[in-house]
Amino acid sequence: MSVRAKHASVHPLSVVALVLAAGACVDLDPRSTEPSAEPSTASTSQGVVVAGCSIIVCTENAATAGDGLLFDELDLFNRPNYAGTRMLGAHLDVRFSSLPVRMMIFGDVLWAYDQAGGRWYTGTDLIHMIVDFQHVPTGTYFQIRLEAFTTNVAFLAGPPESIPAYAFKARRSPTENFNFDICSNAALVPDPTWSGGDHYAVVYRGDRYDPMRKRLLPNNVNDGWSFLACNGSAASKMHLWRHTYAGAFDDRGNPVYMTNLDQRTALLKAITADYCGGGLPEFTVTGTPLAFATAMEPATFPRPRLTLPPTATLEALWGPTGAHCLDNPRIWPKSGVEMKCGRKFDSCPPGVPPPGWWSTHYAVTVNP
Repeated sequence: MSVRAKHASVHPLSVVALVLAAGACVDLDPRSTEPSAEPSTASTSQGVVVAGCSIIVCTENAATAGDGLLFDELDLFNRPNYAGTRMLGAHLDVRFSSLPVRMMIFGDVLWAYDQAGGRWYTGTDLIHMIVDFQHVPTGTYFQIRLEAFTTNVAFLAGPPESIPAYAFKARRSPTENFNFDICSNAALVPDPTWSGGDHYAVVYRGDRYDPMRKRLLPNNVNDGWSFLACNGSAASKMHLWRHTYAGAFDDRGNPVYMTNLDQRTALLKAITADYCGGGLPEFTVTGTPLAFATAMEPATFPRPRLTLPPTATLEALWGPTGAHCLDNPRIWPKSGVEMKCGRKFDSCPPGVPPPGWWSTHYAVTVNP
């Protein structure tokens, strides 16, 4: 199991990714001139009106309790997240009895603490742990239960150290069965960057995201804000390529892969096709293939297991404000992107990728 420390100093990191699987809730027809620029809302089968977009990208494989009750972001100290959902408590099944515990996340490892007995639980000891949530705006309660645990997932930047991954199911009533996979977006195509199961998620503590502008927010890493990132989502890729606070530490607790907020924001914008830099509109859909790299590890582009065909085209060079230059958007025509962004983009230097791109930009994206 990967167990990382809770402290760090600042040190830059590089990352290379192979396949993007992100989603969008806006109108993605390049011919349209009026895409919806706001996250949608939806009325559930129970009459509950909830946010329809996850914090990073709309309609991606976000953690939900069904009907869009989002808890991909969660606070260990029980405050409501951006979608109005808060964690209430947790308990373990121990010797056929319910044991109240406090759920905690240290780095990217899930733990539970029995305050009465003074004992910590983690890994397979957490199987069947039940966590209670409430959607505050509507008063809706739901529960999730940990069904399975694996360490088959590994970092794809730096040493391939293992990452704990967890499979949860949800229910709305204590009389119901746990039948709903919280990571249940079946539209995600097979993703070679993910080695866990179809419905697994990674967790990490210390990062907060601006839900509208697709950027990292300043955050006290000792605070309780954490993230539950489903397989193949933009959030899971941020962690697999060590662009999270928790991903900065090696297995011995050394902070050797630290990234700053601007670097993480630049990678997030590259993954989610935030060309304009303001978060909206969104220009990508689930399952769109993409090769990319960051400035600190340019020589590994595009990792040995992905061979770029001769038809591969340069998409863009990136920084924390969005695309610095743009040649071939992954879905839209360049003219359509410029119309939506309200500005022209310079062409990028020649090359796939351009020689020396890392000296002036943080990330590069290529359409394989």
